[in-house]
Amino acid sequence: MDWSAAVEGEDRHLLASVFSEGPGGTCVLGAVEAPNWTVHDGIKVKILESSQDTLRVNTLADAVIFIALAFRYVGSWLSSSGIATTTGIRWRLHVGLPTKSWDDNPTTDAFRAAAQAGRVLALAPGPISRAAAVGALRMIDQVDRPAVDVLPEFACQLYSYLRSAERREDLHALVDVGAGTLDVAYFNVFNKEGEEFLPVFSSEVERLGAHYLIAALAGHGNGCDWEDGESSLSNERVAQKIGCTEDEVESRRSLYLSAVAAVFNKATSDAMRIYPTSPAVQGRGRLRLFLCGGGSRIGSLRERFGRIAGESEGVFRMKFQVSEIVRPRDIVGGDETGFDRLSVAYGLSQNAANIGYVMRSATLEPVLPSERTEGKDRDDDR
Repeated sequence: MDWSAAVEGEDRHLLASVFSEGPGGTCVLGAVEAPNWTVHDGIKVKILESSQDTLRVNTLADAVIFIALAFRYVGSWLSSSGIATTTGIRWRLHVGLPTKSWDDNPTTDAFRAAAQAGRVLALAPGPISRAAAVGALRMIDQVDRPAVDVLPEFACQLYSYLRSAERREDLHALVDVGAGTLDVAYFNVFNKEGEEFLPVFSSEVERLGAHYLIAALAGHGNGCDWEDGESSLSNERVAQKIGCTEDEVESRRSLYLSAVAAVFNKATSDAMRIYPTSPAVQGRGRLRLFLCGGGSRIGSLRERFGRIAGESEGVFRMKFQVSEIVRPRDIVGGDETGFDRLSVAYGLSQNAANIGYVMRSATLEPVLPSERTEGKDRDDDR
């Protein structure tokens, strides 16, 4: 999907969740930096950070407007390419959430409502506006078949791995470093009667994405403009850019990386406590740790997780194998295309029934006994 006709960006196949609202309520994709225009960004994070008591209609309406604008753009692109005229369009909308957010029913319901309303608004006549978005939210109960699913992002990212020769059973971990959030998930992989099951043992999501690394490196009041790619700058280059010492930059980077490690360590400890019979937890196998998301390419983050893996046997008595998501054979683009940034979208494009059956943390207690391994320790039955 080529978004270049709507927005400018480093990658024309990626669309940032940003829209602008202009005079008279006009809404368009992208950031319009002009008088009397308001840019709405961070839409997903704002919903994730709102409780059901504080979630405002306007916050949900932002998501509805963005989804509707994207929907209409895709419809126009399909029509202009001739695809829609020859085959027609059968719409399904899949929305991905960080694991911990998906594990919370009210949060999942909020995103489902926004997605349903966005689809209703996109297919309705008339311009897309805030008033129309609020009206669409009130109409979703009247839609018989909304064709909307909310899926955990980690399961979508694993779609290609679960169908590859590299697939293994037992405990896995996935760290997704996006622009805004750091998402950590520990889960099991096992097959039962031909269906993949993915019980989630622990998960964390925090605002520690690549943009927050940039904020940490920049400090306060430097007045510089930053590009996403500059999250990978060396301490020397950052110091030159903002006019400070390399030691100051290193101190800020270390604080950020320590916060990332603390989130990962908490998820690790929780998974070990909940699933102590895992061969990986017992030190009898390697735990596959997937690094993905655009932020996973940042050198200092990769080095930190390499260090975590190197020290894991002494700290957790576990052996980690740091890996990248398996690249599917049918992905479009050359080898230089970063599949780590597209893995969620690739999984979301599949039939929801083919995504592994993810088991919420609240359902895990009856699963644990059946997950015991063949080789038992002497105290395994105590």
